[in-house]
Amino acid sequence: MLKNLRRAGDGNEGRSMQFLRARVPESIQQIREAAEGVMRDIKHMFGVKTLLNTEDRRVLEQIIFPHFLNDQSFRSILFVGCDWYTRDYNNIFEAQKKYITLDPDLGKRKYGAKQHIPDKLQKLDRYFNSGSLDLILCNGVYGFGLNNASEIEQAFQACFDCLREGGVFVLGWNDIEGWCPFPLHHSKSLALFKPLFFPPLKTDVYVTDTSYGHTYNFYVKCYFWSQNLKCLSITRFGR
Repeated sequence: MLKNLRRAGDGNEGRSMQFLRARVPESIQQIREAAEGVMRDIKHMFGVKTLLNTEDRRVLEQIIFPHFLNDQSFRSILFVGCDWYTRDYNNIFEAQKKYITLDPDLGKRKYGAKQHIPDKLQKLDRYFNSGSLDLILCNGVYGFGLNNASEIEQAFQACFDCLREGGVFVLGWNDIEGWCPFPLHHSKSLALFKPLFFPPLKTDVYVTDTSYGHTYNFYVKCYFWSQNLKCLSITRFGR
């Protein structure tokens, strides 16, 4: 009887140890991430930039951002999706533009701009009148939080509605299986936009040199589009 109890105890203890061993790496990872977060916050307090060192971010920060910062026709800008590596964008844009950020995760508020909206992209028309935005930058959201086909269509439609005539929509996404909800050319609401040739990158669709195929698509809101008549925005950007 005593031996059987010991065996049963040994079995329970063994299972407990296996559980602990499985949880220890997870706990270590959580501690590491928390420590890294504290270090980033300290750096931010002392004015040290904490950016993500990847090729797609280089393209965004060193090529796409400067183009719109230098163009005075883009005054009201919405940036969708916030995290520690987007916090420094606030200082870059707020000094020159009316800069608003949006993210439904309340925990990301600390990374947002002074004007921040804690809501989903598909509810954008609750906060902006039709045609009130000049530029919407939506990077790393499609396939990462914005996954449901119906919600994606609503989000793209909301962006179209809130942009002015000639307003620009930049969509950054990962062209890799499992991270792309569905082919973008299947989107009816995205088809309302017209592809925009972006001079600094010499294309309307730019694929970065990354293992995850991060891609930037450029679109313009233009009601009047034909072979002989192009809207003012396209004339300004030129081919």
